[in-house]
Formats: sequence, structure tokens, C-alpha cells
Amino acid sequence: MDNELVREEVRRASVLPRPVFYLVWVGAALIMAAGVLFFIGSAVPWKPFWVYEYRVTPNLVCPGEDINVQIKRSVKPPWPPGGSYTVVVRSSWQNVDTAKSTPITETTLNQEEAQAGMGYGTDWVESPLIREAPTEPGRWRLLGTYAVSGKVFIIPRSYRVEEVSPPLLSTLPADAPACK
Repeated sequence: MDNELVREEVRRASVLPRPVFYLVWVGAALIMAAGVLFFIGSAVPWKPFWVYEYRVTPNLVCPGEDINVQIKRSVKPPWPPGGSYTVVVRSSWQNVDTAKSTPITETTLNQEEAQAGMGYGTDWVESPLIREAPTEPGRWRLLGTYAVSGKVFIIPRSYRVEEVSPPLLSTLPADAPACK
């Protein structure tokens, strides 16, 4: 008789009521689904914006003269569809001979501004920051850092693109005959 009472007590202790069993099962399923979404959001390749190179016209100018800087960039649709991202752009000129840099300029672009009216794909677009030549004479290269951030599902993602150009621009001394 004692064995039957012990068995009955063990059976009662190990059996959950149906509503509690279903709540535990649903909770476990939700935790698994969140884990899968986190894994997918962390593992999926996500590079919607990339910068490849720069070009400058004209490439021989007087100090402070207006110039046109263009960026070769690639823009892909965000994933998942409907997602968005922002790009923080920092750029400056660096003198090739002295390593002296101009002050860093910075701006934040949303997804539409990063596309620059060109849509998706790889295109040359005008730089959102650099518009005039350095004020000192010398040979200059352009330094650019692009910090891209957004969300894949609910997982925050970010990366940096750093682009250093070869010498692109030469500024003449202010007293040069071409600058008068």
C-alpha cells in the first residue's frame, strides 16, 4: 500500500495542469523565436552604404577656391525591406608633405540623402561636405570616415567605412600669378 501511495504522490508532483503546461510551452516558443530573430539580425550581411574613391575637379586651384568633390559610392536597399539607416560623414584634407590636416567637417545623412537622388546602385555623387580647397598651398589628400548605423529587425547594427584618397588636389601659393 505504501508503494502505491508513493507512486501516486510522485505522479501528482510531476504532472502540470494543462493551462500551466501550455503557458510554459508558449513562453519557451517565444523565447526560441526571439533567439532566432536575434541570430538572423546579427548574422545576416548588412552593408547598405559603401564608399570606394574620390575625385576632384579642378585639381590645381588657388587657396580657398570652390571645387567639386565627387564620391564613388554604392547604395543597396536596406534589409529587411522597410528598414532605414543613417550615415555620419566626417571628412578633412590632409597635406601629403607635412601631414597637417584641415578641421574635420561633419554631417548626418538619412537614407534618402545618402542615395543623393540617384537611387540604388554604384554612382558618382557630389560630396555633401567639401566645397572649397584648403587655404594653404601644397598637395592634399581627402580623408573620409562614414559611420553607418541602423537596425535589422530590432538588432542595432553599425560599421565604419574609412577612405583615404591618393593626392587629389594641389593648391598654389596665394601670391602665384594664376591666383591674382
